[in-house]
Amino acid sequence: MGPDFRHGDALTFHMVNRNKKSVALDLKSAAGMADFERLAASADILIHNLRPGAPEALGIDGPSLTARHPRLIYCAISAFGHIGPMKDRPGYEPLIQATAVCPVPMAARTIRRCVSVLQFAIKAPACGS
Repeated sequence: MGPDFRHGDALTFHMVNRNKKSVALDLKSAAGMADFERLAASADILIHNLRPGAPEALGIDGPSLTARHPRLIYCAISAFGHIGPMKDRPGYEPLIQATAVCPVPMAARTIRRCVSVLQFAIKAPACGS
């Protein structure tokens, strides 16, 4: 995602992940899944962008997870939507920009505006807007 910019990460990474907090879990391990379930039990909302089929394989798809945690609001976002010919394709921000023919010029303000538009276009339908 571009040349190193700060702390070994690219400018684009910092731009789209600013002020986010994260945790890394190995969901294929018992310990990782136990941690995930503990976090899900206390969460209000779960938003993920796992590649198509991965949540089902892990047992954390919407129906399975909300059966275990009924108060959880579950939102799955995919690169190309949940219907249509590209629904099963994985993707991430730069690929979506390229597919959408969204120019990524050098000016950070223009990049941020493009990223924001794409993030809204992807997230709003996923969350029922």
